[in-house]
Amino acid sequence: MAEAPETVAACGDGVIGRMVCVDYGGCDALDVLCDEQTLKGVMDRLCEEIGIRVISNASNSFGPGAGVTSVNVLATSSLSVHTWPELGTACVDLFSCRTDFEDEFVDRFFADAFGATSSARTGFDRVQPARTPGTARAR
Repeated sequence: MAEAPETVAACGDGVIGRMVCVDYGGCDALDVLCDEQTLKGVMDRLCEEIGIRVISNASNSFGPGAGVTSVNVLATSSLSVHTWPELGTACVDLFSCRTDFEDEFVDRFFADAFGATSSARTGFDRVQPARTPGTARAR
């Protein structure tokens, strides 16, 4: 039996979702930074914590002791993580048409998981662009 699709309430003011981007430094949790399955588990736990359903995951390891790129396709959009263990760095991008999660929670969650000593966070609402009726964007 198929699950019912998730519904998302309109955010108002033209907001269609929330984007959170966090860059981490001083990361020393090599088990998370270097291992696809461990990183996927961390990503899945974040999604569970904020109540967003994971549809699928795709990832790529750049070899033993090297970084990982991992993407979760979410019922409400996507979560991507890119790691550079040799630099002690990781980057996280979460976009969701749900806006009921806290940017700071996402930041702290991954900072703890990565063993990060610093982070730089940018969060912003994604909005529906204003359009003049009867016009379409040329491609």
